[in-house]
Amino acid sequence: MRTYRNKFVAHLDAERVMQIPALDIAYESVEFYFSYLTNNEAATGDLAGLPTDLDDYRRWCEQGAKKVYN
Repeated sequence: MRTYRNKFVAHLDAERVMQIPALDIAYESVEFYFSYLTNNEAATGDLAGLPTDLDDYRRWCEQGAKKVYN
């Protein structure tokens, strides 16, 4: 993942072929951490109005971005 980020996402280097890595483990890590934070670290009211399911939160953020960029 770091090579992909360094070579194509953050910096466009000389390589012409992008090798997109499998991101399943990274996504599962984010999913676990998101669930942990929403269930164990957030105080009552901290997440009021925000989705506490990661997929719902992603869609919520996407909708907000579309409003800004459309």
